Amino acid sequence: MKKRKILKKITTKELGDRAENFIADFLKQEKHKILARNWRTKFCEIDIVSKKGEIYYFTEVKISKKMLILVVGAVQFQKQKNR
Repeated sequence: MKKRKILKKITTKELGDRAENFIADFLKQEKHKILARNWRTKFCEIDIVSKKGEIYYFTEVKISKKMLILVVGAVQFQKQKNR
């Protein structure tokens, strides 16, 4: 029960920020260099842009307050199309 009460006090923005920080820390541990956070163009916004070796990664972080599921890499088709 206590966990539910704590989660209800966290705003959606705070929860999203925490999820992005968690994933950014994970990527750093996996030897990614974080190049940008909340990178915006006139077409889209990408939560984390990183590079590991010669590969660039575009990471979209999604989290649901109701289900408490963290989804990484859920880049919408529209964002892929706008590259």
